[in-house]
Amino acid sequence: MVSSAINFTFQEVKAEELYQELLAILPSSNVDQRKELIQKMVDHHIEPKELVGLINEEEKIATRFAWFLSEVGMENPEVLLTSLPTLMEEIQPLKRFNIAGSFANYWLIAGVPSENEVQAIDHCLYWIQSNEANITLKKRAFKVLQLLAKKHPDLENELKLVGEF
Repeated sequence: MVSSAINFTFQEVKAEELYQELLAILPSSNVDQRKELIQKMVDHHIEPKELVGLINEEEKIATRFAWFLSEVGMENPEVLLTSLPTLMEEIQPLKRFNIAGSFANYWLIAGVPSENEVQAIDHCLYWIQSNEANITLKKRAFKVLQLLAKKHPDLENELKLVGEF
């Protein structure tokens, strides 16, 4: 019993150390640096959701953290998938269009967690119809909806309507 408490504390310490390292490095990070940090995360069994506070940091850090999450997903989609519900909860109050829009990419990389499917559908439909969304986001959102339509055939009609829009 004592050893599991020690491991838990060790995990918290390692997660906090990685958080602080990301906080310092992300603003000027490059792909190679982020890959090293991903490896640290994997080596210490730290899940992305343990670093979710980075999404609330200044714009440059939050944006680079969004890139970092995409890179985590490309290395290990399952790790990203298990953290997406927590990340989605944290993102909801934010109005940063570019950060929230990263979810279309995460969903393409790792899939949509079943508990976030309704939110994913709503967001994707919004992005497709939004004047603020760029073509890349619209394309990703449409692809996510196509994937979800395989699971939810009633979405096909929505996609046809959106396609005609």
